[in-house]
Amino acid sequence: MKTIKSLTEAEIAYLPKLPEGWKWVKLGEHSFVTKLAGFEFTKYVTYKEKAEIPVIRAQNVSKIGFIPTNFVYVDRETMEKLPRSRIHGGEILMVFVGSVGNVSIAPSNKEYFLGPNVAKIDLEEQLNNKYVLFFLSSVLGFGNVSGMVKATTQSSISMSNIREVAIPFVALEEQRAIVSKIEQLFSELDNGIANLNLAREQLKVYRQAVLKKAFEGELTKKWREQQTDLPDAGELLEKISKGREQVIKTSGKRQKSTNPLTEDKLAELPSLPEGWGWAKICQVSKVGTGVTPLKKRRDFYEGGTIPWVTSGALNESYVNL
Repeated sequence: MKTIKSLTEAEIAYLPKLPEGWKWVKLGEHSFVTKLAGFEFTKYVTYKEKAEIPVIRAQNVSKIGFIPTNFVYVDRETMEKLPRSRIHGGEILMVFVGSVGNVSIAPSNKEYFLGPNVAKIDLEEQLNNKYVLFFLSSVLGFGNVSGMVKATTQSSISMSNIREVAIPFVALEEQRAIVSKIEQLFSELDNGIANLNLAREQLKVYRQAVLKKAFEGELTKKWREQQTDLPDAGELLEKISKGREQVIKTSGKRQKSTNPLTEDKLAELPSLPEGWGWAKICQVSKVGTGVTPLKKRRDFYEGGTIPWVTSGALNESYVNL
């Protein structure tokens, strides 16, 4: 294991103050950090679709944990030649090229092989792997890692810099207590999210129930009982029809005639309160469609002041331009 110099007083001064009894240390002071070297991969590794040992690659290490899918494989002989790349389970895995800082814990269900772009952090007994994982996943921990990242076309961090990442060191018993409390709070948070999702679904059902009652007349039943001069639906439709006839006479433009609902169609529809009536939407509105302006006519698209309502604007309950 490489010798790591402790943090200096000047370096500690830049870090947040810790509770009494805690101490900032470098990750490499209490762990063995390694990777699959490029020359090792080129010389010894040949991926197979099926073999004994699954390979952990960057795509298996994410911010939401270990993703046990899309494996490639190597044979045991390859792993025996590269013992540093053997993963027993419980090690911290960190992506060091591309999605730098993504961390997870290696599963303990079987042996794995360490693939390219993933660092293996084998902790000493003084560190709890979940404690380290939670810290590196936090804003502060991820910030400490990001501060070591090499700014190139593709972000990367060296093994040396991973060893230099500062973590808060505390007694193992307290680490376990912290992990237990985090898991408890995360469980409560997950339950809260589940309850919130359930409430959202219930609100959708409730909203539909409200709308159903509204158009069955239940919401305004008492209000209608207090009114004495409400016109009924038949009178209103007759008034709209006469208004349209007058427009036709004035403008001289013919409009497509609309036949009302037949008795057979009305019989298939739910009954309505007294004074209400079913009508076709075209009996009470103008129905039409637009056209897409010619794309080659730039003047249709540039410098205009009139909002253009597209189908995408109808994804919500109302058009918001």
